Order: sequence, then structure tokens, then C-alpha cells
Amino acid sequence: MIRIYTREKFSKLDFDDKCTLLEALLTDEFYNGQTEIGFYIPEGFTGEIGENLPETPIEIKKIEDEKFEILICKLTDKLFETQNEFEFDLEYYNKEVKKSNEIIFNATNFIKE
Repeated sequence: MIRIYTREKFSKLDFDDKCTLLEALLTDEFYNGQTEIGFYIPEGFTGEIGENLPETPIEIKKIEDEKFEILICKLTDKLFETQNEFEFDLEYYNKEVKKSNEIIFNATNFIKE
């Protein structure tokens, strides 16, 4: 269902929904901001298919979380810089992303076999 989001309604969304909307509407800025944060990747981590990323140390995670919150605030400001509201179908978008992720997951498992 398409909903109209004002800044007030947007601010009341949970963190994951805010991230989903910002990722969809400000894709480059969202990913560039994450790159600038430089999330923790341990030395020697190769990221092979099926390899889980080790736990981030607590003190590093706290800093990353703070930087990510700042990014979300900056992108929220940018999103409402030139508009008071926008329309978006979050449920449909999430369903389509889930389908895409399942396709990628299945293809990855096929390659591993």
C-alpha cells in the first residue's frame, strides 16, 4: 500500500524501515555514507561464500552505531530538503527485495554445489 510520509511520520518509523526508505530513495548517498563509516572487518577476513563475518568488538560497534545514526539524520535532512512529504510503498518494496535476495541466495548455493 502506498503511504504518504511526512518528516513527522518518517521520524516515528523504526530504524530498519528508515534505512530501507533511505536506501531506496537516496541509494548512492546511503552506500557512500556506509563506506565512509568504514565498518569493522577483521584482518585476514576473506569474505568467502558462506563465511560469517566475526563479531565486531563492543567499543568499535558503539562508534559505528553512532556514526550510522548521524548518517541517517543527515540523509533524513536531505530527503526532506526539497519536499514536505513523499509517497512510497514500503510493503511492496520489502517484498521485491526479499524476492531478489532469495534469487541471489539460491544462485550462490547453486555455485557452491
